[in-house]
Amino acid sequence: THGYFLLLAITSFLLIWYYINHLVDRGVLFGEQDIGDRLLLGITKFKDNDSIPLQTRMENRTEISLVVVACNERHNEALNMLKSAIMFNHNRTPLRFVIIAEEKLKVNFMEKLNDWQQLTDRIFSYEIHSLTFPRANKNEWRKLFKPCAAQRLFLPSLLSHLDAVLYIDSDTIFLSSVQEIWNLFQKFNATQFAGMAPEHEDKNAGWYNRFARHPYYGDLGVNSGVMLMNLTRMRQFSWQDHILPIYREYRLRLVWGDQDILNVLFHYHPDRLYVFPCEWNYR
Repeated sequence: THGYFLLLAITSFLLIWYYINHLVDRGVLFGEQDIGDRLLLGITKFKDNDSIPLQTRMENRTEISLVVVACNERHNEALNMLKSAIMFNHNRTPLRFVIIAEEKLKVNFMEKLNDWQQLTDRIFSYEIHSLTFPRANKNEWRKLFKPCAAQRLFLPSLLSHLDAVLYIDSDTIFLSSVQEIWNLFQKFNATQFAGMAPEHEDKNAGWYNRFARHPYYGDLGVNSGVMLMNLTRMRQFSWQDHILPIYREYRLRLVWGDQDILNVLFHYHPDRLYVFPCEWNYR
């Protein structure tokens, strides 16, 4: 039974990945209007409130802020991830896409997202920020693990105008509404300011419990590819003042970069983390 459901999940993922990559964005095979129809299909198929003005519907829903970081070849992956968020936004919840990217990628992001806004009746807004790392060891931070991956560690200071965000790795796609994982914020207790999934579920296959040379969260560690972040609480915690000393102490023992740093932090502050099931972070 477990194998059947696993096969079903993998098959669904591959079909949606194929659809996003080979159908939705093929301007050569489909005209712009057809591309728009395909994007709109995902967000209009299940709604029955077309008679209500869009602005009114948006005002009655909490805006969801979705953050992605893109460098080098990750640009197209990031666009596919954002596209999947739009396609599965069946209830037309207002989305805010927060893109942090290299300067050379900004224009392309703007062109694509401006087109999508027209095609989707502006169901989402977006903002684009430059990469920002501490001046000390700036190049080290930029290259930690994967290019720009460590940017997520500095979101509380970079996005000082936002209260909470959902950080998503660029190589991720949504298989359900963003609203569903966003609702997990409501399960945080008074001390928790981040939500992540376990790195593994099986101790025999776990990486941290077998190979880590630094402290990590719980029995198997956590994965940072999908991360709910209450930025207000993180700033109150003086987040960056905790992150920098961890890097200085363990930098030579880090294998997975910023994810290892997060594991060290939550090892010492387990009360600050809400752990959600792996179903929210297939990999």
